[in-house]
Amino acid sequence: MRALKKILYFVIAVIIIFIVFNFIGSKENISNSMSKPNIANTPYSASNLYKKYTSNPIADISAKAQNIKVFSDPSVLFDEGKYHMWFSCNNGKVSQICYASSNEGINWHPYPEPVLKIGRDGSWDDYNSEVPTVIKDRNILKMWYAGYSHAKSDQYNIGYATSFDGIHWNRLAANKSP
Repeated sequence: MRALKKILYFVIAVIIIFIVFNFIGSKENISNSMSKPNIANTPYSASNLYKKYTSNPIADISAKAQNIKVFSDPSVLFDEGKYHMWFSCNNGKVSQICYASSNEGINWHPYPEPVLKIGRDGSWDDYNSEVPTVIKDRNILKMWYAGYSHAKSDQYNIGYATSFDGIHWNRLAANKSP
C-alpha cells in the first residue's frame, strides 16, 4: 500500500511538472509575455486575420452540376497546388457526397456525379451519405462521413472511406476499423 502511494505521488508530481512547463511556461517566457503588447491591439488580431470575401457566395455548384438541388457541408483541402472540395449534395431524394476542384479556391469545377454514393440497399448508409471530412495522410485521402438508413437504425452513424485520387472511394467494411 505504501509503495502504491509513493507511485501515485510520483505520477501526480510528473503531471504537475508537465503542466507547468508545457502550458504555463518557464519564468523567462512568462516575463517576456508580460512585456509584449496585447495581440488584440495589433494588426494581427483575429478580426484582421480573416476578411470576408465580398463576392460571396463563391460556389454555385447547383447551377453547374446536373441533378444537384442542394449542396452543403464542404470539406476543403489544398493539395499539390489545387483546392479540392468534397461536400454534401442532394438531388431532391437522397444526399450523397460530391466533389469539385479549383485552382484558386473561388471558381469551382464540379465532378459530374457523386463520388461517394449512398450504400447498397439494406446497408447502414443506404439513404444518405453526407457531411464529409477529408484529410490527406501520406498519399492516402481519408474521409469520415455521416450515413443514414431508415430501415436499419433510423439514426446517423459515421463511416470511413479511403481514396488515392479523391474521386474513387473505398468504404471500410462494416466489421473493420481504421
